Amino acid sequence: MIKKNSGVEFEKEVAAIQQLFDKNASVEHNQLLVDRFGQRRQFDVVIKGKFAGIDCLCVIECKNTKSLVGNPEIEAFITKSRDINANLKIIVSKNGFTKPSLIKAKDYGIQTYSLLANDRVRVFFKFLYCIFAWSKTCKLQFEPLDGSTQCHLNISDVKYKGVSVLNWFVYYLITRCPKEKRLGTYVLKIKFFKEQTFTTDTNKKLKTSVIEYTITRELFFKEKYIEVTEGDGYFDWQKEQPKYPQGGNIKVEVINPDIVLSEEPAIEVNQLVTEKYNFFLHCFLDGLPNINKLPKLDSLASIDFSFSPNLQMQKKDLSRLLIG
Repeated sequence: MIKKNSGVEFEKEVAAIQQLFDKNASVEHNQLLVDRFGQRRQFDVVIKGKFAGIDCLCVIECKNTKSLVGNPEIEAFITKSRDINANLKIIVSKNGFTKPSLIKAKDYGIQTYSLLANDRVRVFFKFLYCIFAWSKTCKLQFEPLDGSTQCHLNISDVKYKGVSVLNWFVYYLITRCPKEKRLGTYVLKIKFFKEQTFTTDTNKKLKTSVIEYTITRELFFKEKYIEVTEGDGYFDWQKEQPKYPQGGNIKVEVINPDIVLSEEPAIEVNQLVTEKYNFFLHCFLDGLPNINKLPKLDSLASIDFSFSPNLQMQKKDLSRLLIG
């Protein structure tokens, strides 16, 4: 990236990025060309190549100034580039352009760029997160041995040998259904080979040989703007969008891994440029529990796992995926 605000370094960086755009072309920095009057004119970057078998000449003027590029600079470049018969004309400004200069540049076929990222514009990718997650509410049902009415308990209040019984279910979901996308209701029924004793937070003891978990698989959406911090490419002021060469490098801000839980701050920028990407995140109830504290279910019980699809939910969320 730009070093020590040097005009020469700025020009060399533009030349390097342009070479990524035109790998088969000759890209040279600080060249002298003879104009139609026989005078030698200096250009910061000169690109020579072929298009449809015809020799083409492109010249780039680099403006590493604190002020915006205005009409005087555009008019000077119009004359200078016209006098050497340039096919493509580009001005790259560190700090952008005035509105009148953009109008004039467009009228004369001059491209107006800035590097990524610069002081006048912030560029963002717009990420659409499609988050498959287990619902936060999980029902736990006990079947008493004496044949009395089944009881529903708060799953976070029930423990087996001091460990929350929720861990069994979470661990089963993470290990058996790591990337489950089917939307609907899941039921995990654990049938113990012999009677087991459970305790609640109030020290009440429960004896049973069958417990049943019920949970819903949901899909919800979240959008996030990820800012481009630096990279190989331009911001096109006329199209108001970034321009990236194939094979270039783009750096963005660190993505918060807790995207599901985090709140997004308001973004206030002079220019907001977005490109859309879809990402699928798979989220679970409470992370992976401590396996060392969990008795293995395979040695204690048989397990039945069933699924009931929610077709209405699937149709609604699929349409959001297609539209969004």
